[in-house]
Order: sequence, then structure tokens, then C-alpha cells
Amino acid sequence: MFINHFKISSDYPDQIDRKVVVVGMGLISESWELMDHSHKKGQLIFIEKGVTSLETKSGIWNVPSHGAVWVPPNTEHRSIISDHSKGLILFIAPEVCDALPKECCTIHISSLLRELLQKVATFPEDYDETGPSGLIIEVLLNELKVAPLDQLNLPLPRDPRLKKLTKHIIDNPVERETLQSWAKSINMSSRNMSRLFLEETGMSVNQWRRQLHVVNAIFMLGEGRSLQDITELLGYTNTSSFITMFRKIAGVSPKRFMIERKEREQQIFHIPAGGFYEYK
Repeated sequence: MFINHFKISSDYPDQIDRKVVVVGMGLISESWELMDHSHKKGQLIFIEKGVTSLETKSGIWNVPSHGAVWVPPNTEHRSIISDHSKGLILFIAPEVCDALPKECCTIHISSLLRELLQKVATFPEDYDETGPSGLIIEVLLNELKVAPLDQLNLPLPRDPRLKKLTKHIIDNPVERETLQSWAKSINMSSRNMSRLFLEETGMSVNQWRRQLHVVNAIFMLGEGRSLQDITELLGYTNTSSFITMFRKIAGVSPKRFMIERKEREQQIFHIPAGGFYEYK
């Protein structure tokens, strides 16, 4: 079931008649982007090393090492994988996805889940669903159903005016404007903008902006950038103010966040030798 050494079309996994298909991403030397597409099957993108960013019409998810993002069936999305990354993609048949989240989300990958991923990655493409391999697949699916969710997403509004605003903020993370200035730029009153933004994203404009900074910071931390670099790229006057903001949103400091991630990495997870996957 582990597909390697092939350039395959993006709909190939949908054609395999098994509950679960695993595609391995060997070490990627350069970052790459897969533009908007969808699959009939659900996807679990697990990153062993590096970071990935996934975007849909409703949100953005940045996933650091040993994290995963879930994409329900028929969800249009685009993915960006950082350089020096590797991991696995699970394609899960639609009829099996009913008990899994209905929306995109990040999922905490336990040690057991990582071991199960390692195991199913060694199965042949036509593994016997009625034999021992099928039993392991069922255990994997059951673990996914109860896996806790991480909070690494950035919800996007639906209103076209608010979409224009969030795109501007994403493209200009350093920029600091008043609510009045932002509202004027999209031809809304600050009161109506704030009300609608809260309704559609669940947070205020300024809360959303800080969440964006944390999401961006997690991606950059995964790339090995220093706190000083991140502080400057996000427009903070000093690292202390950036760390304070990060802790308020993420619950821990950037250093603690990365320590916890590295502790997970010490539980070794191996892609089978020579494994490589590339979309065309």
C-alpha cells in the first residue's frame, strides 16, 4: 500500500479499492505547492519532519513536525510543503469517513498512531482486508476517530469584503492599522465590520491577526528560523513582546512549544527505505 518511486496523478489514490491507502513523502529537497484540488477520499496528511500549510475556503492550517491535518472527502484545498520535509498521506474511503470530523482540522498524533502509520505503510496496495492487515487498519481508523484535535487553524470569513481584508492582513503581517482604517478600506463601518467578523470567524479582527501571527510563527519555527528573525518578520518591537503574544494564543512559549514537538520526534518514526512520492 505504500506507494513509492512513482509520479502519479492526483486521482490515483481514489482509484484503489481499499479502505485506506498510504502514500509516503520521502525527504523533499525543495518546498513545493500543490494548487487547488480535491479527492473523493478523505486525507490525513502527517508530517514527520518539516511543516506543511493547508488552505481551504474556510480556513488555513499550519502543521509542524509530528502533527497532522485532516481533509474530509471532496474538500477543495491547496497544500504547501516546506523543504527538508517528509511524512505520509492517508487516503480514507468516503464510507469510512462518517465517524471522522466533517471539517478540516489538525489532529494530535499519539505514539500508537505513529506506530500504526508505520505499520500500514508497509502493506501492499492490494492488502487483504479480511486478514491481519485488515484488523490493523480497523485499529488505525478507531484511533483516528478518538484522536484529540489540535488548535492550529485560522478560520477565514465568507463575506467578500472580509475576505479582502483577511487577504490583505495575510499578505502584510507587519502592517498595523486601526479598526477604522481597515473598515474604511473595505467600505464598511468599523462596528459592522467587527460584528460580522466575529460572527463568521468566532474572533475579533485583532484576535484573528494575532492568531495569524502564531500560525505563521509555527511554520517559521518548523523551518528553523530564530525568534529574532520571526519577531522582525511579524513586526514586533522585541522578542519579549512576541513571546508574550504567542503564549497568550498558544498557551505556551515558542521555546516550550518546540521542546514538546522535539520530545515527540524522539519517538522514532521511519518511512520505509527509499520511499518517495511526488504528485504531477
